[in-house]
Amino acid sequence: MFDGVRFPNGGPSISHLLYADDAMVMGEWSQFNFKALKRILRVFHLCSGLRINLHKSSLFGVGKSTEEVTLCANGLGCRPGTTPFKYLGILVGANMNCISNWDPVVEVFKKRLSSWKASVLSTAGRVILIKSVLESLPTYYFSLYKAPVAVVNKLESIVKRFFWGGSDEKNKIHWVAWDKVTKSKKDGGLGLSKLEECNNALVLKWLWRYRTENDALWRKVIDAVHGSKRRWETFHCSSRFPGTWTRLVKFGYQLRTQGISFINMIRGVVGNDTTVKFWIDPWLTSEPLKRVFPTLFRLEANKWCTVADRINVDNRYCAIQWRWKKYPATILEVKELIECHRLVSAVHLNGNEDSWAWNQGSSDGYSVKDARKWLKGNNSSDGNIVFNWCKWIPNKCNIFMWRASLDRIPTQSALRRRNILVGDGLCVFCGETEENADHLFSGCRVACGVWNAIANWCKIPPFFVFSTNDVIKLVTYLGGSEAKKEIIYGVLIVSCWIIWKARNDKIFNGKNTNVVQIVSDIKSMGYLWYRSRHKEGSIDWKNWCNFSVPMM
Repeated sequence: MFDGVRFPNGGPSISHLLYADDAMVMGEWSQFNFKALKRILRVFHLCSGLRINLHKSSLFGVGKSTEEVTLCANGLGCRPGTTPFKYLGILVGANMNCISNWDPVVEVFKKRLSSWKASVLSTAGRVILIKSVLESLPTYYFSLYKAPVAVVNKLESIVKRFFWGGSDEKNKIHWVAWDKVTKSKKDGGLGLSKLEECNNALVLKWLWRYRTENDALWRKVIDAVHGSKRRWETFHCSSRFPGTWTRLVKFGYQLRTQGISFINMIRGVVGNDTTVKFWIDPWLTSEPLKRVFPTLFRLEANKWCTVADRINVDNRYCAIQWRWKKYPATILEVKELIECHRLVSAVHLNGNEDSWAWNQGSSDGYSVKDARKWLKGNNSSDGNIVFNWCKWIPNKCNIFMWRASLDRIPTQSALRRRNILVGDGLCVFCGETEENADHLFSGCRVACGVWNAIANWCKIPPFFVFSTNDVIKLVTYLGGSEAKKEIIYGVLIVSCWIIWKARNDKIFNGKNTNVVQIVSDIKSMGYLWYRSRHKEGSIDWKNWCNFSVPMM
């Protein structure tokens, strides 16, 4: 009763798509279809008692003039529509390579990561908000479209300014390189996401879904539009249709990490089925056999043959059945034939169906998390000391110590290196030496007094530190249980944070302090956080002051 859209090459015929309470009807532009649609909607109303609100519905004509669309829309009793239009939150018919079409995402970013929030949140609070925004707001668009570089840079600039407490009107110093910030915690970063890696991992999942969802409607449409027997490629793609799918497939071939393209990371696991192609799909090596043995591939009579076509299924061991246009005769052809035999001889077919594996090592298949790790490549800590986060103290203290270990806190020395002149550059406590992170937490007499008091309190031998990193590494040389080391490690970080807080109070508030007051603050704040955040935090103040904590 209704002529839907018929796809070529034996593809499906689609007349409607339904999602929740949204209905999209599509078909040929004809009076027959318009009359049939009106009858269908009328019968639906009589049978169900539900009436379609045509005043909220729109009619779109592909390749039709505005006047014709308006005339037919009036006949149906709905509104004429123009492309692009928004359907289920996504712009349909828009060129997503155009930067202006990403303005809705940019505006949401600006509202969520606004400057007034940056001024009232600590650095740890900003990290939490950034992670929640990065993982939710752009995911819908990023999972469907490859974002232009300018859009990614624009979004990341908003995130960077928010993280460092700046705004569009006022920039602040970016103390740590963004590549360092976006590393995982175990590699010495804060674990924030790179938007480009997030976008790539999300959008490339469609290539994995194309491989595994053989009966999905969207794949049948792709095969009908892009399918061709003239190109021997893993994924059907026609340059005649330069749309989202074509750009995605080309990007999958171009994207490489450690010399392997993303396309070849999806490898076939052979059983006894007819899914994995012998020459075209990667299944034995990181490249398809057509590229490993190009001369043999030219001689192949059936280039679309499967592994089951070439290896005898009735025999558990390899028995290759070749079909050549011309039997290999030249030196190069014979050499490739021998190498191919050696490579394939180790193949054993089983009773299972052919399947697909991501990275030939994960039984769970493709995941965005694993893809992001692959995109990062060999992301090591570059030989630097990796800061170990303490679980029972607030993240604001951890982040401060992470910055201090990198010498990326606003000491007077660090500010002068960035052409910001503040005072005479001497330590605010002793006034004898240039103020930098190492002096403030190790060389200053105030810091030395604090460490002596901490050693007496924690009942450990007196220690000397010569840099900020020495404070972090101190617990590795102490004896005792791991629980005791964890508590002392947290106390050391809290001590540095309190020293820094006392330094700022003296500069900005004119408040003088001494070693006794600093140690008192360390004990009180440490007690508060230990009781509320540590899993074994049931301790009273008296035992805490005597450092008689559980599990020692």
